[in-house]
Amino acid sequence: MKTIVIKIKMAKKPQQEKVSASTLKEIVAQLFKVLDVNSDGKLDRDEMKTFFKNMSATHNESFNESDFEKNWDAMDCDKNNDVDQDELYNYMYLKAKADGQLAEDES
Repeated sequence: MKTIVIKIKMAKKPQQEKVSASTLKEIVAQLFKVLDVNSDGKLDRDEMKTFFKNMSATHNESFNESDFEKNWDAMDCDKNNDVDQDELYNYMYLKAKADGQLAEDES
């Protein structure tokens, strides 16, 4: 009697590259310019909601108003109903750190 061994190779999840804080700051600055449609130096709720809706559509996900509100509240640190570039950076930095996507800056 022969024994047959079948090996199944599982596909590994692609690893996302980590980003340094300085690179993240550059990315946020570029993103901010794109999102700030009216160029007033701050992002209002409608500008951010449009971005979140577009990102949801890009990833074939449905837009979730509750998730948006949670994220908006986390971004709008001073609760003045807009998000400046520093607030957006801080939000993105904390998200990247929590998700393990933040790399150490090179000295």
